[in-house]
Amino acid sequence: MWGGLPKVVQEVFPNAEIVIDSFHVMKAVSEELNKIRKQVFERNSKFIPLKNGKYLTEEETLKLKQILHRSKRSRKAYQWKEELRGIYEKRLTVEEGKCQIKQWLNQGRSIYCEVITTIHSHLDGICNYFRNRKRMV
Repeated sequence: MWGGLPKVVQEVFPNAEIVIDSFHVMKAVSEELNKIRKQVFERNSKFIPLKNGKYLTEEETLKLKQILHRSKRSRKAYQWKEELRGIYEKRLTVEEGKCQIKQWLNQGRSIYCEVITTIHSHLDGICNYFRNRKRMV
């Protein structure tokens, strides 16, 4: 997603569609969340806010609630990270995915800065992720 890789791929494979998978997008969001964590979270809380919310243990969930209670910014950052992850878990068309990611970009603009710009500039490749996913009935 970064650097000149998409340009090189398009030059070498002109008919290829660039697909940026959820792992790389979520990694970028988690990196920015980690910067926020360093500003507002306590030191020993690194992995809990970055972990996928549905995989938290009961103890981690309680710890996360305590951590997020301390800062509105941290609550929003964590909530928006999980909302973006939720978009990727849905069976959407490319257009539906693009619409939901654009909404997420507008919401997250006040908290996430660097990653918003990155996602916006690679939006087509990011939304191509939904191209081969099967819609749920």
